Amino acid sequence: CASSYQRVQAATKIVQDLNALGFDLTLKSVDYEEYLTLLRAGNFDLYYGEVRLSPNFDLSPFFGATGTLNYGSLSDSTMMNLCSMALVNSGNTYNLYKRVCERGYITPILFKSYALYTTRGAVTEPTHYIDWFLPYTPEEGN
Repeated sequence: CASSYQRVQAATKIVQDLNALGFDLTLKSVDYEEYLTLLRAGNFDLYYGEVRLSPNFDLSPFFGATGTLNYGSLSDSTMMNLCSMALVNSGNTYNLYKRVCERGYITPILFKSYALYTTRGAVTEPTHYIDWFLPYTPEEGN
């Protein structure tokens, strides 16, 4: 999507790196509406997209027949079953992620979680531990 300079730069780097490995890829950067049209029509070989997953890391939107992220006909009942089992089984995602990696459906480029797990009272200033806040600078004498 041409409307994001950072995403175009990231896609350019990915294409350059894959071409250096012997692929023959051409980057097509288009406006947002055309980007969505191409995705919905499945008119691509590979696409770069940014997705923010739900807090429970549900991947079913990628693999359901009517999934909101199911571009390129990724409908897969086995993947849907694995997604459901991962959600029911308190995040036990080994089989799901193993199949994702084996099939090459999704290739995470960057992963970040904003979760902070601790016991009550152990952390008094959580912003000190989260890197997307302004850098922590302790006051003099503390």
